[in-house]
Amino acid sequence: LLVYLRYPPDVLAERLRDQVDDRRPALTARGDPIEEIDEIFRARDPRYRDLSSIAVEESGTPEDVVRSLVDRLGLDAEATG
Repeated sequence: LLVYLRYPPDVLAERLRDQVDDRRPALTARGDPIEEIDEIFRARDPRYRDLSSIAVEESGTPEDVVRSLVDRLGLDAEATG
């Protein structure tokens, strides 16, 4: 089972916005972290979708993501903690 936790580029960019500084290495030669996120997402998203068993598209909290995954897998939320 391969789960693709698919976050939209704008959500990823927002989460990283406050962490962008000289300590975070560049992802590409582009230099602008926000543009890099979008570029990498567009390049990798189709392949990740093809390879995954389930794609969870959730832009909420980690708890929201877990709830969504538990629902998609038909698991008992009480048993998963």
